[in-house]
Amino acid sequence: MRELAAQLLVNPNTVARVYRDLERDGLLETRRGTGTFVSSRAVSLAQGERRRLVSERLAQAARDIRAFGLSTEEAVELLREALGDRKEERKD
Repeated sequence: MRELAAQLLVNPNTVARVYRDLERDGLLETRRGTGTFVSSRAVSLAQGERRRLVSERLAQAARDIRAFGLSTEEAVELLREALGDRKEERKD
């Protein structure tokens, strides 16, 4: 913690407090004798947060799509293009 505090130019007590808070929130786990590690819970929390952020942005995009008068099909095609997943024309 002292090394990190020196790198960040902050008081070591500040680093200790942040570590304690992150451990309390389940994001870090301290293993005696080996160190402090990111918890497995942190990974699932991060995935949930990514989904939440994308969902918010998609909701805004949906409002824009409606405001611009685009159809659902046009919106889906634009999303496919943005993802690089354009539907190729199929010969039946």
